[in-house]
Amino acid sequence: MIPKIFDIENNKVIINIDILTIPELKAVYDEYEDETRDNVFHFLRHMCDPYGPYNNLSDEEKEESIIHDFPGDYSPEDEVIIKAISKLKSFYMSPTYKYYLDNKELLYKLGEFARTATIKDTGKNGNLGELLNMIRTVGKNISEFAILEKAAEKELEKMKMKGNRYVAYDELEEEDE
Repeated sequence: MIPKIFDIENNKVIINIDILTIPELKAVYDEYEDETRDNVFHFLRHMCDPYGPYNNLSDEEKEESIIHDFPGDYSPEDEVIIKAISKLKSFYMSPTYKYYLDNKELLYKLGEFARTATIKDTGKNGNLGELLNMIRTVGKNISEFAILEKAAEKELEKMKMKGNRYVAYDELEEEDE
């Protein structure tokens, strides 16, 4: 089972046994104090929770928004935070869900590219053909992404159990996959 690591009470993260016994989270607990500590744990929870409210944002927007909402004297580049995120993601990530997140980020990058690209149709290095091809395939890309998104959602639902506890992705029965 995937542990429910973060308990929230009165808008504060409750320091529970999971936080104090998972080495990467204990390191975060030891590194930061008081309000910053609470906001760091909110940051970690929102960055890693597959059902989190910030999940419709790109990775960059998600990180910036969470830091804005939970400010403090910490940075996502702090080594303890990087290690904690890696550990937390290992609790929630199946190969399908990770592939879904990677492709979601790719869609954001393609959208950004489409908004900022300058059309160059001169010479050998022109990009007009590539941009037209991007337009031709956008419907197919979105349809295929929607299929991937449904597969990831289905997998997350299978992992969900009573009491908001989870089965780890590698504990799913073979016929469930």
